[in-house]
Amino acid sequence: MDQGFINPEKAVLTKAAPVHASPMVRLASIVRGLTTDLLCASDTRIIKIAVEGSAGWSVEVEVFAPNPELTVSLRGGSKAILERHRYRLHFDLDLQLLALEPAEE
Repeated sequence: MDQGFINPEKAVLTKAAPVHASPMVRLASIVRGLTTDLLCASDTRIIKIAVEGSAGWSVEVEVFAPNPELTVSLRGGSKAILERHRYRLHFDLDLQLLALEPAEE
């Protein structure tokens, strides 16, 4: 058998997060996906993850999202200007989003 052959199906399965991944790993992935979808963030930095007693999790993030009112024209094209914002996301124990609010800087 050729050892150089890689089955693409097995390669994808080995890269996936394990089923028993810690909530912190799963939460980081969920937060990045939500900030991209809800806030149109091009970059997300997680500042703090904290347990909220028995209620769930609180995650503070810094995001860079385009300002729809500001653009720069470059060589016939335009580019959006990114603005920095901080938000706090609240999750229940099942990692479902409960609230999204601006965080004080």
